Amino acid sequence: MPKVKNPSRRADPRPSRKDIDKLVNLNSSLGYLLKEAHAAYTTALRRKLKSHGITLAQWYFLRELWQQEGLTQRQLSRRMKISEPTAATALRLMEKRGLIYRDQNEKDLRGLHIFLTEKGRSLRDSVLAKVLTVNNEAARGLSKGTIRKIQVGVQVMIDNLVHNGGD
Repeated sequence: MPKVKNPSRRADPRPSRKDIDKLVNLNSSLGYLLKEAHAAYTTALRRKLKSHGITLAQWYFLRELWQQEGLTQRQLSRRMKISEPTAATALRLMEKRGLIYRDQNEKDLRGLHIFLTEKGRSLRDSVLAKVLTVNNEAARGLSKGTIRKIQVGVQVMIDNLVHNGGD
């Protein structure tokens, strides 16, 4: 009778020699492949955004603000997982370019709230179309089912690392 593994039993957390050797071959290292995919994706995205005069950092802020305006700098930096000084620098540049403005909210005087200008709002459809072309280019040759499995798998990886701290 074949031996059935007990799914509730935890695997040995120590990597095997075979697993360690696989890391030497970068093409089989999941972390390396994800890093390379991210680098290729951001390079393509930068090229597409350049025609709008938008940097990658500004795209990330615009994406958040297109979803919800009126956030404070602190709220934006937390959502984007960046430091407040980094957010402040990027927002100052966006304000100079006329993409956003800051305003004191009468109901919440704790900080300045960030709003899109008409110029910032007007970029939405054309910038999102460019981003969609990058997504489509990256997914070329993959079925919808495969794309969904990748999305789910990557989210599981993120959750695992966030909850376990990479231990």
